[in-house]
Amino acid sequence: MQKLTDFGFLSQPHTSAGRVPTDKAYRFFVNNILENNLNDKEEKLKIEKKLKKNQDAVKWIQFLTKELASLSSSLAIIHLCGEDILWKEGWEDLLQEPEFQTANQISHFVKFLRTFEEKADKMKLDSGVSVFIGRENPFSGPREFSLIISRCSFPDKEEGFISLLGPKRMAYDKNIALINHVREIMLEL
Repeated sequence: MQKLTDFGFLSQPHTSAGRVPTDKAYRFFVNNILENNLNDKEEKLKIEKKLKKNQDAVKWIQFLTKELASLSSSLAIIHLCGEDILWKEGWEDLLQEPEFQTANQISHFVKFLRTFEEKADKMKLDSGVSVFIGRENPFSGPREFSLIISRCSFPDKEEGFISLLGPKRMAYDKNIALINHVREIMLEL
């Protein structure tokens, strides 16, 4: 434990607190996930069955947003750039997390979300999944949260992005794989 603390992977926020991973530790973990491109084919098939497009585009994207929120336990946001429409789902589960037990913490997250909504479509994203952890967050304001985001082509060639926002301790492996699965499914539709 001491070596991990010395190398900057763990910190002790208070004298009486236990040690928690730092942004550097989360980044090490996420880089390992991205390098190894973890891909659960069985999970992709489950998602694919649920996402078969058999309804109008708006209802389908609403359904997709709800599924992403449910599967990730994060706030899922889908933004269609051309139409400038944004869907958000997942508040109920997210607000149950320990990071949201005080009004101050909720206020910080709302500020983070507001800034994200204003500036996300201007972000320079590559063709893959981008992960911003805590202080890496490209927006000013609170640094207690993480963002997983990817540009995506939706059916009918509509461009947009899919993102998951939540506490830094989110399940990165599951959530990165989830976004990758959805991106792959979109290419097949």
